[in-house]
Amino acid sequence: MEPLVVLAHARRFPIGAEVVADGQVSFRVWAPAAKRVQVVLSDRDSSQHALEPEPNGYFSGVVRARAGDRYRFQLDESA
Repeated sequence: MEPLVVLAHARRFPIGAEVVADGQVSFRVWAPAAKRVQVVLSDRDSSQHALEPEPNGYFSGVVRARAGDRYRFQLDESA
């Protein structure tokens, strides 16, 4: 699992995936019942990237990815 790269940026949308720099995508999801959330990049190697918890049930992080990459959120180690 690759470490997250942290960038200071303003999001256009409250949730989802947004390209923030060349080769970096910001992910954010609202999952108030989850204890842990990861982004799984499906197109490449199914790599998993842990998101950091925020107040009010949100999780977010910046991951090396490209526009058009397929991804899914994995909650609490579910399959």
